[in-house]
Amino acid sequence: MKRSAQYGQDREKGVSLLEVLVVVAIALIVSAAAIINVLSSLKLAAADSAAQLIQQEMRVARQDAISKRLVYRLTFNAPSGIVLDQLLSTTSYVSGVATTVTTITNVSNDSIPGQVSFQILSGTPQDQDGFCSCAVPPCTCPTQAVDFNAGTQIYFQPDGAGRDANGKLCNGVVYTAISGDMASQRSVTVWGSTGRITLYKLFNGPNGYYWK
Repeated sequence: MKRSAQYGQDREKGVSLLEVLVVVAIALIVSAAAIINVLSSLKLAAADSAAQLIQQEMRVARQDAISKRLVYRLTFNAPSGIVLDQLLSTTSYVSGVATTVTTITNVSNDSIPGQVSFQILSGTPQDQDGFCSCAVPPCTCPTQAVDFNAGTQIYFQPDGAGRDANGKLCNGVVYTAISGDMASQRSVTVWGSTGRITLYKLFNGPNGYYWK
């Protein structure tokens, strides 16, 4: 009896090695692009988190100073440390001579995310509120990552004002970034007289980098 169909006649066609390689190459390209996007997103998230932590620490220090009628000091230690202390001053009189003793109580010790630090990347413009210190005003660019009247500390008063280590009203700014990544540059400013605290992000526009 003759066979009605040849062996293998209805088998599906296979794929060539070239086709497999093309599919693998496309998959690798798509995966690489996705990984790059994810890493970029993670960096920006870390940059935002760091700036938000600084903003939050400032607000907590100011609010506690007002509510508890005490002085709260924030110290920014390079490359990423934030120390919050409570200062209680008591005055005693001995033979008519006043002696003031200040007791310092640590409230918290925090750090911004590891890859983010207090720094200013090359090409970064002056902060939006113009609070950086400079030798010959007006400033055209920032020089200090943490700048509270050229210091690294701000003292929030019971009236909500921010002052420097010498008791002078202090308009200050803190810059943070990830090394080599301009998109990660952030700044947090504080108005000494009003205590207004604002977070800014750096963007790249047609006319260069700008804060918003």
